[in-house]
Amino acid sequence: IFIEKTCRADEWSFSTQILGSHSRQLNSLLGPMFLRSEMRWQQKGAYLKIDHETGSLHLVQEVVSSKKYIPFKNLIQDFASVASEWKEILKESYDEENLTFRCI
Repeated sequence: IFIEKTCRADEWSFSTQILGSHSRQLNSLLGPMFLRSEMRWQQKGAYLKIDHETGSLHLVQEVVSSKKYIPFKNLIQDFASVASEWKEILKESYDEENLTFRCI
């Protein structure tokens, strides 16, 4: 998990790689479903972002910074849990034989 300060003084950005560069799965994803760099499905929370330079897929979330350990730990744990779920979803939905994604 990468943690970066955003342009806003009170905000951080968490990100983690979901699919690696030059992965066959990512090449399938780069079809019509993921033509844009970002896939946001809600106003708040994590979203998928394609890094076209490295050819990898990342999960990104902006959060309000916390100066206390327990709230920060909870933010990180929640983000890590969502990232694990996305990795599992993409792994389960990928059809190795046909090198495509199945609708689940």
